Amino acid sequence: NAEIKVDNTVQPGSASLPYLPEVGTMLRLPAGLDTMRFYGRGPEENHWDRKSASDVGVYDSTVDEQWTSYIRPQENGNKTDVRWLAMVAADGAGLLATGEAPLEINASHFTPEDLSGDARHDYQLTPRDEIVLRLNHRQTGVGGNDSWGQQPLDKYKLFADTDYVYSYRLRPLANVDEAM
Repeated sequence: NAEIKVDNTVQPGSASLPYLPEVGTMLRLPAGLDTMRFYGRGPEENHWDRKSASDVGVYDSTVDEQWTSYIRPQENGNKTDVRWLAMVAADGAGLLATGEAPLEINASHFTPEDLSGDARHDYQLTPRDEIVLRLNHRQTGVGGNDSWGQQPLDKYKLFADTDYVYSYRLRPLANVDEAM
């Protein structure tokens, strides 16, 4: 059926290492797969420690619409509790990703390295033609409980002395309406 099952095990192995920013997989998709439909929390970006105001539902968007223009370019557009994600072209065909447990997803025209460079404003970034798709087990929370300089609470950190296991499936999708 052309389905690919991806099993991931991450074993950082040491409490002496700092906590991990995320546990996940980064895929690069062709530029034409720039429309997305997902079943998860949305439509706004949300995070492990900032998701209670985001309802679970089916949402349609484009990769460009995922971008949030913060004062300084940074990662954005994360979605949590995602059961499935369809990345499709204008004709509705594309790729379907489903998690065995809910995933966190992010679709962008930038890699994390692009956003952690010297750019201080959006206009200094050069978007990639391709789609940078991240299918994550989890991303560390954003923190900032009492000011934006504060670390996330420990329960929203991914510690390096813990093993992380997650799986997802990828398969071709003939029509986005078949995603559900």
